[in-house]
Amino acid sequence: MDQAFIQTTEELTELFRFDGGGCPEGSAEYLCSAKDVGLESHLVCLEEHPFECKFAVSFGLRHFCHCTHRVHIAKYMKM
Repeated sequence: MDQAFIQTTEELTELFRFDGGGCPEGSAEYLCSAKDVGLESHLVCLEEHPFECKFAVSFGLRHFCHCTHRVHIAKYMKM
């Protein structure tokens, strides 16, 4: 992973650390795979085993991430 990306993500991790939300590891190296599809507070989960994450919500054949920390990072970084 690109070092600048890791540093920026870690800075955002600190910036958005609020309300007890956040990815389990809390580090850019362990940031889950998710994609912003325009929903306000959810991302499409791209993890291989989403059912292992407490922030994954199943809807039909897809899983969505509702981790406030991860959603804010995706929205802020447009990824």
